[in-house]
Amino acid sequence: RPVPPYEEHVKYFTPESWELLSTSIENTIKIGESYSIELQANEAIENLNWKWMAAQGEAVFDSENRVIAVRGTAQDITDRKLAEENIKETLMQLNLAVNTAKIGVWTHDIATSELVWNNELFEIYGITSSEFDYSQDSFKKLVHPEDIDLLMNQQEKLIQNKSVTGLNFRIIRPNNEVRYIFGSATPIFDEEGNLIKIIGINLDVTEDRKAEKELKESKAKFEILSNVTFEGILIHDKGVPVDMNTSCHDMFGYTRDEVFDKDLIELIVRKDYRKVVAKNVLNDYELPYEIMAIKKDGAEMPIELEGKTYYSEDNKKLRVTAIRDITERKIAEEKIKEGEANVTSILNSLPASICVINKTGKILQVNDVWKQFGATGSPEKKPKAYTEY
Repeated sequence: RPVPPYEEHVKYFTPESWELLSTSIENTIKIGESYSIELQANEAIENLNWKWMAAQGEAVFDSENRVIAVRGTAQDITDRKLAEENIKETLMQLNLAVNTAKIGVWTHDIATSELVWNNELFEIYGITSSEFDYSQDSFKKLVHPEDIDLLMNQQEKLIQNKSVTGLNFRIIRPNNEVRYIFGSATPIFDEEGNLIKIIGINLDVTEDRKAEKELKESKAKFEILSNVTFEGILIHDKGVPVDMNTSCHDMFGYTRDEVFDKDLIELIVRKDYRKVVAKNVLNDYELPYEIMAIKKDGAEMPIELEGKTYYSEDNKKLRVTAIRDITERKIAEEKIKEGEANVTSILNSLPASICVINKTGKILQVNDVWKQFGATGSPEKKPKAYTEY
């Protein structure tokens, strides 16, 4: 189909692009200047198969060097421009991530030995750009003396076409504060395979190291305390162990490996108590209660359970339970009951009326003669029956 007149092209471009094209053509006509520009399409025009165009133009001269025409070319560069926009967006997102996460980024030019740092890296090392001359020697002065050889060895790996990740080292700030750094780096090579640059990142992980140390110390203290106590301490998920102290598995005659991944409600709780225990676990019951347990050798053992539900760091519902062997307590209780029965038998064998009271005047025990007297004594001063006290 015929090419539309020059003036009709205006509708295909944004106002800014049309102004740029018109000015470029006018300059070519007036002074013979060539142009190479990029033009954006008017998105209001439907069915256009391009969004960006690269336009080049030059003047055509006659024999007297006068401009008699303008000739040029146009190329669809939509894909390239979209790729550039994606790259810009990616770089913006990357810069945002770097700034938000306080990631220090550096580059090392192999030919000049020059270092380039971003602002976050200066913050990590506790210096300003005016205090740093961007040389390797200046950088080494900031590294902990015991870690300099480590860094130099890693640099040799980079030169041998290897990237370095997961490197931990220490720095010393000008105020003598020691900070822990996590770093990684990768080499950049030219087309001929020569190393030309190293790009790396640093991240200050000092607070993470402190938290990790405190967690280890806290766990160590817990293990010491839990292992020296006579109570069994069990952390479990619906009866399946997550952790336990030594007293816990020793109490039942098992090794640690024998009870892990096992349902302890089925393994150590006597059958007639399993529903009670399962119900208390499900309902987050926190008061102490007694059950009968079964040891590895089949012997029965009375125990007291006291549990509390909590949520782990990954929001998993767990339960910590104290397990107490109450065999001695039960034996003592039986002896007390036997003693009380003996005392009652002795009191009842006496012909006298006997009443035992405590220092507050409360009746603790009476014998059979007292009970009879209470039922048949003098009407003028009849004592209360035993059951009324």
